[in-house]
Amino acid sequence: MENQDAQLFESLGLQRSSAPTASGSHVNFYHRLPKTLDLSYPILVLIHGYPQSSYMWRYVVRSLPADIPLFVPDIPGYGLSTPSTTGHDKRTTGHAILSALSTHLQLSNPLSAPIPIILGGHDRGARICQRLATDLSIPGPPSAALAAWDVVGTVILDIMPVTTQWSSLANPIFARSTFHWPFLANAALATPMIVAYGGGKWCQDIILRWASKGAGLESLRADDALAVYAGYFAKESVVRASCDDYEAGSNEDAVMETEDQEAGRGIGTDTLLMFSKDYLGSRYDVPTGWKSFVMETADLKIGGVAGVGHFLPEEAPEEVSEQVALFYQEVVQKIKARG
Repeated sequence: MENQDAQLFESLGLQRSSAPTASGSHVNFYHRLPKTLDLSYPILVLIHGYPQSSYMWRYVVRSLPADIPLFVPDIPGYGLSTPSTTGHDKRTTGHAILSALSTHLQLSNPLSAPIPIILGGHDRGARICQRLATDLSIPGPPSAALAAWDVVGTVILDIMPVTTQWSSLANPIFARSTFHWPFLANAALATPMIVAYGGGKWCQDIILRWASKGAGLESLRADDALAVYAGYFAKESVVRASCDDYEAGSNEDAVMETEDQEAGRGIGTDTLLMFSKDYLGSRYDVPTGWKSFVMETADLKIGGVAGVGHFLPEEAPEEVSEQVALFYQEVVQKIKARG
């Protein structure tokens, strides 16, 4: 699976590398970064979701304009990234990802100017993006992990805020369809149960549960994707780290989001939010549900995609790539306008 990942991304003009981070994780990533950065063109960071790896972005990478700088990591503990030793909450994993990018670029402090980036994510990756973008609205200087970056945009694919997800479990139908949230959040119990069931089988079964049954599923299956993801989930360390991820979602992530809401904080950057009308949109009023989680000063674009399941970057790659490219160009125009 490792060679297949690398070969595919290399065929698309990306290189593979890894970097140690303060969280204890060695973050694996694929990148298309020029030797000299043009600060008018932000780095697009694409972070995958559960139960996948950076491989899920293959269609989007293939379709985006070749001059967009890209950084495509495996979340700590997923894919080829080793688990964090300090926690799997979205702030910690987000800082680890940005630390890997900083190390790769050999950034030194102090910087002459923060480097512009757009944070983009699907599922768990989208939660990391939400956390980092929201942290920028906390009064005072940004954390050391964020200080090097000028976050100029956020792309969120097919999630509702974590507190909304937990609250929806009061609905029996919702609880049945999202049973994995409380199950995986009991990491010490869920890990051996999934390993006994077969991590690879669990991974494939859960993907097929959430995907559409038509052309979107065939698109998702291409390039041996299910085998790639199952290969990673055959490792107990990946199963455990992914459960730790969900456990943090029931604890630190939910606490931080509640504190944000009480303090009136939210995503303050221009934001593109895309969701599956027949999956997420069938259970939530997505635009209304996000209203208090994005600052009124932010330019928010929301679009639903019909006829597909949860895995938008693989089931609806043309729509996602087109909207992300348009969003990127709009952000670039704003950067150039501000001088």
